[in-house]
Amino acid sequence: AAPRMQLTVQDLDTIIESHPEAMTSGAGFKFATNGSIVGKHLDGKTVDVDTAHDAYAQGATIVINDIAKLWPALKAHTRTMEDELRIPVSANLYLTPEEERGFNPHYDMDDTFVLQLEGQKEWVVWEAGGWPEGDDRSTSPLRDQRERMHDTPPESVPRYHVMMRPGDVLYIPRGVSHVAATAASANSLHIT
Repeated sequence: AAPRMQLTVQDLDTIIESHPEAMTSGAGFKFATNGSIVGKHLDGKTVDVDTAHDAYAQGATIVINDIAKLWPALKAHTRTMEDELRIPVSANLYLTPEEERGFNPHYDMDDTFVLQLEGQKEWVVWEAGGWPEGDDRSTSPLRDQRERMHDTPPESVPRYHVMMRPGDVLYIPRGVSHVAATAASANSLHIT
C-alpha cells in the first residue's frame, strides 16, 4: 500500500512525543515570529508538546527541519524526488497560527517546493534581484553564501501574490525573495 501523505496538526503532537531525541531546539526545531527566531533560551534543550503549544499560542511558527526523518510517508516521497531529480532533497515543516508570519522577506539558497497541507497562506514573491543597492548577493546566490533576511521587502513590485490552499504546490527558485503570512480564518501547515 502507498504510504499516507496526509499530515495534520494533530499528528505533530505524536511526532514531537515520539521523537524526543529530534526535538532539541536550535537547528532542528525552532520557533519563529515576525522575522525572528524566538525562544533562544531553549537552545539545545528538549522541546515537549506543552512548550510547543505555548509558543504557538503566543503567535510563533513551529519549524521542524528534516521532518522526513520523522514521518515515513514523506521520507518515501523525498526519496522518489531524489531519484527523479538526481539531487539531495530535504523537507522542513512550518505550522503558523492565523494572521501570523514566521519570517521576514528573504531568499533561500536552495530551490524550494512549497506543499500546503492545511489552512491557507498568502505568498508574495518578487523577481530575482530587486533588493536595495548595496545588497551583496547575486541574482542566483552560490551555495557558500548565506541566506539573507530583510526587515523590509525588495524595492521592486512583487511578481505575484498567491493564496495557497491544501494540496497547492508552489515552486520558488533559489535567490528569489518571498514572504508568507497566514489568512485570518485559520492556521497554516506547509512543508518546503
